Amino acid sequence: MDNDTMTAVVCHGPKDYRVERIAHPVPGPREMVLRIAACGICASDCKCWSGAKMFWGSNPWVKAPVVPGHEFFGYVEALGPGAAEHFGVASGDKVIAEQIVPCDRCRYCRSGQYWMCEVHNIFGFQREVADGGMADFMRIPATARVHRIPEQISLEDAAIITGDDRAHRIAIRAVRIARVRVDRPRRDQRVATRIPDLTSECFVDVCSTRRARDRRCLVVDHSP
Repeated sequence: MDNDTMTAVVCHGPKDYRVERIAHPVPGPREMVLRIAACGICASDCKCWSGAKMFWGSNPWVKAPVVPGHEFFGYVEALGPGAAEHFGVASGDKVIAEQIVPCDRCRYCRSGQYWMCEVHNIFGFQREVADGGMADFMRIPATARVHRIPEQISLEDAAIITGDDRAHRIAIRAVRIARVRVDRPRRDQRVATRIPDLTSECFVDVCSTRRARDRRCLVVDHSP
């Protein structure tokens, strides 16, 4: 196989995902290319595949054809001009990128709240702007938020960092909505959730903080 192409999963539409040979990404100024080590499948990937209206409505949010995958990590393969200084990384570093690709122009991005970006491109859903990680290699745009992964973190744990972060945020929001007191817990307060499920496990984690050690958390599973 030539070095100008790579293998990737390409989304062409609902229930139309194909394994193809596509062009190998090339980094531009302040951009880099990752060699993908692992890429997870999120519930939103499943909803996109099934044709959910939130992805494929009258004005589709998904811009196909696009390489899916927003829960990934990889190794720095190539750096464009100024990218090493811009991202604070070096060739071979193990890194992740946050799921959102901020525009850096809207009022939220300019105020530092890039996670609220009005454009809200997400890796794996917008063609060329934010192709995802279900490929051999992946281009990281200059506006992406990149983080180095410490060497002591295993490959298995690195593969779920972005999913775990999202699950924790969902769990924290659920705790707030349910008005579970994690700051001054009552001894008679009970919390119930279900597992196995990453978000539920994070919910248990949030409800089992040091300041809430007296709370009893009931975990419920079901028989297959």
